[in-house]
Amino acid sequence: MFGHRRPPPSTLVTGAAFGAVAGHAVTYMVAIPDPLTRQLFLAATGHGYLPAVVPAALILGIFAGLSTVIRHLGGDRESSADRWTWGRTIGTLGLLQCGIFLAQETIERIAVGAPPETLFRDHVLPIGLLVQIVVAVVVTLVLFALARTVEAVVAALSRRGPAPREGRSLAPVPMAGLRSRLVAVAGSIRAPPAITSSSLV
Repeated sequence: MFGHRRPPPSTLVTGAAFGAVAGHAVTYMVAIPDPLTRQLFLAATGHGYLPAVVPAALILGIFAGLSTVIRHLGGDRESSADRWTWGRTIGTLGLLQCGIFLAQETIERIAVGAPPETLFRDHVLPIGLLVQIVVAVVVTLVLFALARTVEAVVAALSRRGPAPREGRSLAPVPMAGLRSRLVAVAGSIRAPPAITSSSLV
């Protein structure tokens, strides 16, 4: 389960965006192993912008990880109806990433006027969809590992606490009782005797 919590849409979207860009790069490395041939093919199919997108994708991936950590710092668990399984998270990320990949490839070719059939050259489309699913599994594993690690640390820290000393009680004192005690102590304190002018003669 996803740390026993439903991942928020922001985590899913940013994680999927990061995974889609990572899968995009891996797809062409697998489909076209030769670097020079791959570079020429990418330039002809509208992929010249990819180097500028990679830093943004890394930022989105970091955001997905940080949001997972922050969300699980509370340590509380939601009801079973709100829990997400591994398969559900992988399926959601996989669908989002495949959708992004298909839209990205289509828009790239339309922008530069590349033939649509280039999407099927060198088995780019089937390899790309398969890679997106694999990357979705990896992203899910990372998010699950972060969630479990944070919850384990929070649980360990919550169990550790200062042990009460023997013979002393750490029960909180009610404010009303504390106030009455302070009033009683203040009333029992005598003021110093007044010094008159005759006593100085």
